[in-house]
Amino acid sequence: MQVIRRWLLVSVALLYCGSSAAYERVISLAPHITELIYAIGAEDKLIATVNSSDYPPAANQLPRVGDGVSISAEALLAYAPDLVLAWQPTAQLQRLESVLAQSQITLQYIQPQSLTEIPQAALKLGQWLNRVEQAEQISAEWQQRIAQLPAPPPHTSALILLNIAPLYGLNEPMLNDVLRHCGLYNWIPADQPVMTAVTLEQLLQHPAQALISSDTLDKLAPLLQLLEPFYSQPPHILFVNADHFYRAGPRLIEATEALCAQVQAQNEAQ
Repeated sequence: MQVIRRWLLVSVALLYCGSSAAYERVISLAPHITELIYAIGAEDKLIATVNSSDYPPAANQLPRVGDGVSISAEALLAYAPDLVLAWQPTAQLQRLESVLAQSQITLQYIQPQSLTEIPQAALKLGQWLNRVEQAEQISAEWQQRIAQLPAPPPHTSALILLNIAPLYGLNEPMLNDVLRHCGLYNWIPADQPVMTAVTLEQLLQHPAQALISSDTLDKLAPLLQLLEPFYSQPPHILFVNADHFYRAGPRLIEATEALCAQVQAQNEAQ
């Protein structure tokens, strides 16, 4: 049975990556990808990353090739990678594709859109970086933790506060999936941009039942004071760790568990 299970996991990884090649010199252009590489024990393949890759602490010792938005092509090529891993195909990366191809450097994107795609990304990386066994183990652990999330029917609207002044909310597939697992749904309509400007009038006309923020209560106080006279009951305040919550990597699973626990505690207190 164990042999069959391993064969199935490897087969899934192969389906996702489309190649059985194992790479030796990898550059990560996103912090969640860096975290995933460390999680499967393939950090010895990682030769450079971007400024925002600060976890685990050992990642701070890696050379930098840019800030994640502006990438130095010269610096990137100077490290002679055989694999570059990015979050999404930005305009700059699309321009770099031909340059990388000419140098026989593979460019792949790791952009999970749901919690279940995080363990799938680990399997994909495990195949690419010759860490299949480690990736299988950590992927199975993450899958189990995701399966244990409560995931009640979404009944509470929640506004993910990206910024307070000016007021911006987030409407992003991965975070919407996180909300769903905690019995929440995004206050911002699904057809709105990822970063959506929010007006006070909108919040007054359509009250948000919960506010999700990485800021302190002191920073939220001015907004709450404006809402208080118009809300029949104050919105629930749900706090998140920004580095965990806004990165589609292993710590997002932990952040989801913490968010669901807050929601459950507030529901029980009512």
